Formats: sequence, structure tokens, C-alpha cells
Amino acid sequence: MYFIAGRAIREHNDAWLSGEIQVLRQVSLAARPGEGYRQIMEEIAESASREVSVEGREEPRIVFFLQTDASGHELAWLGPGEKSAFTAALARARPEMGHTRSLQVPGWRAAFRVIRERGPQDSEIYLGLSDLHARRVMQSLIWDLALVWLGVVVFGWVVAFLGARHMLKRVEGITRAAARIGSEDLGSRVSEGTRDDEIASLGRTFNTMLGRIAETVTQLRSLTDSVAHELKSPVTSIRGRLEVALSSDRPEGWRDAVALAIEDLDRLSAFITVTLDVAEAEGGALRIPRERVNMTELVSDVVALYEPAFAERRLRIELSLPDAADASVDRALVGRALGNVLDNALRHTGSGSAVSVAMTTDGASLVLTVEDDGPGFPADLEGRMFERFAKGGNSGGHGLGLAFVRAIARAHGGTVEAGNRRGGGAYVRITLPVAAEPEMASPAGAEAPPDARSANSSTRPLRPGRTRPDRGASSG
Repeated sequence: MYFIAGRAIREHNDAWLSGEIQVLRQVSLAARPGEGYRQIMEEIAESASREVSVEGREEPRIVFFLQTDASGHELAWLGPGEKSAFTAALARARPEMGHTRSLQVPGWRAAFRVIRERGPQDSEIYLGLSDLHARRVMQSLIWDLALVWLGVVVFGWVVAFLGARHMLKRVEGITRAAARIGSEDLGSRVSEGTRDDEIASLGRTFNTMLGRIAETVTQLRSLTDSVAHELKSPVTSIRGRLEVALSSDRPEGWRDAVALAIEDLDRLSAFITVTLDVAEAEGGALRIPRERVNMTELVSDVVALYEPAFAERRLRIELSLPDAADASVDRALVGRALGNVLDNALRHTGSGSAVSVAMTTDGASLVLTVEDDGPGFPADLEGRMFERFAKGGNSGGHGLGLAFVRAIARAHGGTVEAGNRRGGGAYVRITLPVAAEPEMASPAGAEAPPDARSANSSTRPLRPGRTRPDRGASSG
């Protein structure tokens, strides 16, 4: 802005000089040489000088005018100070005809802008304008710009201070809310405010995190309470059988008690394993080493394992499978999930009923449906069939079967639904994607961890009525 203003002032002064020297030239051409010629030219120059003077300010003249004849003798003069200093400076500079240039006159701090023009009879006319006013204007402009800059800095500092103070208060509110939160107080939330800015976004994110932590802690407490409750009975049973073995004098007696205690330990181990699997799957920590699996073959193998038990209970099992349907899944986990569904049908479907297993695919997803015409799900399980430890009043299981099915379906990127049929009976429908989702798939060439390899060492679920303490055990 400073340089733009300086250039504008100089262009204005040069335009004034060009206009005024033309006026003086025209007057000199029109006037007749004589005794009154000098007076006329000096009065015209004086009039031009008053145009650029500052009213009410005592200061030296800032305009000079000089006209010389062809031999260099003075014809007219008007100016401040000694004429000799100006004539000497003009003789040294010799400005070009019709062009303005700067001229430094001895004894003057401010330079003059000078223009030269030809007059009548080869005379020369010089008109000069001091840069004194321009320098004062520029100095005043510098002070004005400095004041504006200072005001902008102060205003910016005040705005920044108030903004930072307001922001830090909101951050301090989040810090105080975080400090109040403890294991017994997970309901506190920070104020998100009315403004939609970064702090509000931080508050929303923090509240979302608190909600997840509260939900996780609630689930953890529920899990520990339920596991503690479920462990009391088998531990008490195992202790009782071992006490019987210790008090028995017959070898057959303590051997039978120890064998029963081992079976109870197997069931207890299977219960703990499935509980951990469900917790890992719901928490997104269950590793899914996928492989391309012929689902028609897998479902047929699982159903074949359960056919003797269904026949023993006089239940009919019907299959409706496509000729071939491949999917990228964990063979063992999907087999266990289907086994849990068939276990529920085997336990809760009355004698003489029919159970159908059907599978359909549209190329992108695969739907596996298990239906029966038995009594269906109890009314008290409506809406909570997939919760952990949710079971009917007559159930002898742990209530982890369908929870495990839902966890496995979600871990594969699928869904599961269950309910009662209109005509009677129950259904469970599992939907799995045919191709692995990018975020679900294991990295190419990555080796499964040891626990995952051991979990998949057996690709078939257990036969009904048999348990063993590994991750391949199904649970109701």
C-alpha cells in the first residue's frame, strides 16, 4: 500500500507539471516581449504555485519557474531560495524536453520533480515541484498504516485470547468430566455445546466413547455374574463326585466317580470355551482364518453327524441344498454354528416332528435356514434369543447356543434372525457373504496364529452327546 500510494502521488504531480507547463508555454507564445512580459509570466507561475500550496501552513515555496532565452539569459524567475542553486542544478541535469525527472537542489532535503518545455524564439521553460508535500503525505500514511497494523494486532490478539480462553474452558469441562468418571460412575457426559465446531466434535466423540465403555463394562459385569452363577453347579458337582471317590472303599466306586467328574470337567471346559468365543466375536477380537468352502458339502456332513440322534428321537430331517455353493468362511466355526442350531432343534422339538435344513444363494450372499414344526421358542425369549445366557425355563443348556451363532455370523460379516413360524414351530436363518469383506479377510500369505490353527484342526463338529475340552465343542 505504501509503494502504491507513493506511485500514485508521483503520477499526480507529474500530470500537474505537464498541464501547468503547457499553460505557461501558451501564455508565453501569446504574450508580447516587453517590459510587462516578465510580470505576466511570474504571475501565472504564482497562480500555479498557489494551487499546490497548503492553506494555513507557513512553509517555503515548493514551486519554481524559470524561463531563459536562446543564449541562456533569464527572462522570468519565480522560486524559493537562491536562484543560482536552481540554475546550477538544471545546468547539470539538463532534463529531456517534455519529460519529468527528479532534481536534487543543494540546500533542499526534498527533491524536485522538474519538466522542461520549449518556448517562443527558442527559449526554454522550466517548471519544478518539490516532493516535500509528497514526503509528508507518505510519512502520514506510514503512521496511519502503523496505527492500523497495531490496531489489527491488538484486535487479533484480543480475539485469539478470548477464543482460546473459551475453547480452553470447554476443554477443561471435558477434562473435569473425564476426571469424575470412575468404575461406579459411567453415566457422566460432557456438554457438547450449541456450536458445531471441533470442540463439539471432540465432545461427541468423547461421549460416544463413554457410551461404549459403559456398555462394555455393563456387559462385562453381566458376563462375570452369569459365568459365576453357571460355574457354581458344575464345580459343586465335581467336588461332590471327588469326595464320593475319596470315601469309597471299592475301586469300581471311585473309578465311576472320577469318570463322572471328568465328564463334568469336559462340559465345564466346553462352556468356558464357548463363552470366551462369544465374547471375542462380539468384541471383534475373534480371528477368522477363511478358506473357500463348498457349503453344500459342509452342511451335508454336519447333518449326517446328527442323523442318528434325530432318528433316535424319531425326528425327520429334510435337506434342500443346491448342487454347489462356495463361500469364503471358517469351516470349523460355521460347522459349530450349524451344530448349535441343530442341537437346539434336537433338544426342543417333540418326537415325530420334522426339521428342514435349506440353503439358497444369489451369488453375493448365502442363506442357511433351519425350520421345525415343534412348539417354537418360549414367549419369554421373544426379542432376546441371541443374548448370552438367555434360555427358557425348561432348557438344560447354558443359553449360549444362539449367542454363539450370532457372534459367528457377525464375525463373517453376516446376519442371523430367529423366531416362531406362523403355522407353528421355530426357524433360524443365517445369512453369510459369499466373498470375504476386505476388512474381514486375513492378509494374503499371513499364517494363522497357533490358537486359530488348533481351533481348525478338526473340520467337523462333535457328534451329539459327545463333548471334549477343545474349541470344537458345540454348546446349547
